[in-house]
Amino acid sequence: NVQQSSMICGRSTIVSTFRSTAPACSVWAMRFFLQLAFASAFLVHGASIEQEPCAKACTSGARDSVPAIVTTEKNLLQSWKLARSTIRLFTVETRNNESYIPVPGVTGWTFQNIGVGEQWETWISKVAVPTRFFEQEAKTNPDEIVVLADTADVLAGGCDGNDLLRRYHATVAAYGPVGPKVIFGAQFRVWPPEAVDFNIYPNLASRRDKVLAALGLNRTAFLPYLRERRCQKDKFDLCLRPRAYDKLNAGFVMGPIRELHRVFKGALAFPKNKTHTVSKVTGNTQWNDQFAFAVYMSEHPDQVGLDYAGFLSTQLVYSQNMVFVENGALKSRVHGNTQCFVHGNGNGCMEWQATLSLIDNKGAAESRPCHSREVPKSL
Repeated sequence: NVQQSSMICGRSTIVSTFRSTAPACSVWAMRFFLQLAFASAFLVHGASIEQEPCAKACTSGARDSVPAIVTTEKNLLQSWKLARSTIRLFTVETRNNESYIPVPGVTGWTFQNIGVGEQWETWISKVAVPTRFFEQEAKTNPDEIVVLADTADVLAGGCDGNDLLRRYHATVAAYGPVGPKVIFGAQFRVWPPEAVDFNIYPNLASRRDKVLAALGLNRTAFLPYLRERRCQKDKFDLCLRPRAYDKLNAGFVMGPIRELHRVFKGALAFPKNKTHTVSKVTGNTQWNDQFAFAVYMSEHPDQVGLDYAGFLSTQLVYSQNMVFVENGALKSRVHGNTQCFVHGNGNGCMEWQATLSLIDNKGAAESRPCHSREVPKSL
């Protein structure tokens, strides 16, 4: 695995601050403080009480006109032994009989394919197969933190297992002591359109702002990378207003196996009005995993959260120029750090392939053709 570079001036303006007045004697408070320690440690691959201001103002767009603060690595992370050098990645690929599939991009990651021998029965299979798998895994590894992601359009940008876990714990800590442990990817566009009727994202706007603030970002940090004209071309504006990178994407999710099983099982149990949408291709109604999880999140915000800061995975649909390549690794223009995973979903596929070709020519050549042929002006 490729080790993440330390944060440098000129690439990030992220400052992570956390405060809590929780009772010091309770078990949950102790757990929360540990999570906060992880959160403060994440951003530069280390942690310290010492802070060094940049020699000059930095301009990554993460926070307007605010100089970055770069922390010096100490021994805080090494004192907590939950960090692992590896983390298991799963995918459901029923079209491939290989049990292990290399993740394209920076080398070192491999998907374990839990779709081998399974039948694809529309999008419900993307939920039903992992539900059965997580149920069995939870008997022996209930608290193991794992990733489930799409196969054909997800690439690895250069994080290692320790870094990914640090980012996960930082994200979870930003939600507070009783926040969600299952974290899905985020994106600009509401999908499917039926989710608009549930008013999911306006109802969670205050949560989004709280989490971003805890991680040193704000809603507008993402807006320079939104394809605004593309939002306006839709029959219905699915980017919603105010614009924000805060809509659920089911192509990436991370969390403890037991919690993943609870969420997936709960989504499967939903009635048809919370799981079925009209297909743009056939006009028939069909099960939609993203719809089911979005509704589940709206009803169980204590169980399901989003990667609002993009620390884990960036979804490229309706975006442009959000990532770039530097020294063989993929970086985020939003938070300035190595981007662990990039998901080229929807009309983000062409940019995803172009980006992949810069770090993994072979992977780009072997990737599946894009369903969407939209090409951002940046290309």
